[in-house]
Amino acid sequence: MYFVQMGVEVKPVDVNGRFESVTGQFIIHLFRQICYNSKGRAYRWQQTPLGGAMDILTFTCTGIKNGGKFPIENTGRGRDVSPEFIFMNLSPKAKTLAITLEDISHPIKDFTHWLIWNIPAANEIKSGIPAGSHVPELDGACQGVGYGFHRYAGPKPPKGKTHTYRFTVYALDCDVQLSVHSMKKAFLKKAEGHIFQKGSITANFG
Repeated sequence: MYFVQMGVEVKPVDVNGRFESVTGQFIIHLFRQICYNSKGRAYRWQQTPLGGAMDILTFTCTGIKNGGKFPIENTGRGRDVSPEFIFMNLSPKAKTLAITLEDISHPIKDFTHWLIWNIPAANEIKSGIPAGSHVPELDGACQGVGYGFHRYAGPKPPKGKTHTYRFTVYALDCDVQLSVHSMKKAFLKKAEGHIFQKGSITANFG
């Protein structure tokens, strides 16, 4: 591998993988600084439409610990109400939010339980989002089609089975103009090029 610096050919790495120059060592050091955090863990980057790195959106769901268990009230075996969402690092550039809930243990890959989009960007979304294709309480946010038809539908695996479920939240730079009869695939296609933050948590129920 060769680099050209100020008209001089520099060979930072020899055929055996050893660093032959200070320049080569600096390049590797710079790469590590860019690609690894302070704990030595590689950053998980995704590409945004503008070619930059997609930020991870950090959030919590009240009563649901990442990797934990769903409270009965947020499931189809209980009151079946959506949880409260609290965001830690939502970008001020965000205009709207979208949320999906998927059963990642279902025979159908990433089976969608809930899809809602065009939620006004805010650091908190209250629990108990009501059913309906449009939600007046959230400035007309749209609920699409999944296991829940225009509504939140929480975990409800077959009796005696435990499934894992995933909430994913997307921060977008626009409203998404899409039929309320749309499913997750159509939403993601329409939102392509407008998502710049994304985060998820998983929890079990059964």
